[in-house]
Amino acid sequence: MKSARKRAGVRGILPALGPGEAGGIPRVGVKSFNPGRTTCGEGVRLDVGNQMKDRESWLLGLFVGDGSLSKGLNSDYKISFYLESVRFAQVVCKDISEIYGAKPRIYIYKKKKCYEVYFRNKNVWRNFLEIKNNLAKLKNKIKFPTNFIAGIIDAEGHIDLKGYRITITLKSSEISKLVLYFLRKIGIIPKVYKTSDESYRIRIYGKENMLRFLPYLKNPEKIEKLLLMVPRQQTGPTVRGESQGSEPD
Repeated sequence: MKSARKRAGVRGILPALGPGEAGGIPRVGVKSFNPGRTTCGEGVRLDVGNQMKDRESWLLGLFVGDGSLSKGLNSDYKISFYLESVRFAQVVCKDISEIYGAKPRIYIYKKKKCYEVYFRNKNVWRNFLEIKNNLAKLKNKIKFPTNFIAGIIDAEGHIDLKGYRITITLKSSEISKLVLYFLRKIGIIPKVYKTSDESYRIRIYGKENMLRFLPYLKNPEKIEKLLLMVPRQQTGPTVRGESQGSEPD
């Protein structure tokens, strides 16, 4: 999980952003942006990934990749997601609102240049804690593995159009094993490498495999990037093969 989640730094309410730049983050034009301290999911017109069959599976993938839980006097049963763009933050807010009936909010970490989407719900918090403490349970819980992997890609994936690959970088060997399990379950054989900093890089090769996730992604920036592949002809061979490098222990 990214260091941007650390609480250090100046934090501000996203609707307070004015025209131009704030905290080094440029303005993003989203017509449905609601000023004021309100439920950010209201009125969001941005509709991406509308072919999702199981939105909660996607949200669980996003949580595993980029989520955190906190509990205390000022953060009772708080579920947070740390995202890199305001457009993506609004999409996540909309899903949280519609799936759980919650009222998520967006905060901006000015120094970290990221957005925190958070909400409070005791029952959801306990369910997420149970998942966090026993990721193996997701093998039986997730009924739509493509949606789950799409959530991981939205959180931790890097799309390389020239190399025809999606790279998912993870710190946890347990999460890496889970991602490999679901990828193989849907018929994708990735390559996996262990880096010098003890991270795991899971690579999905081939235009066909990459575009399989397009209907399920919800990160607008990654959707736009992947859409660039649609009208083009793949010039190189699709690479498929057994995993290479170091498997998670």
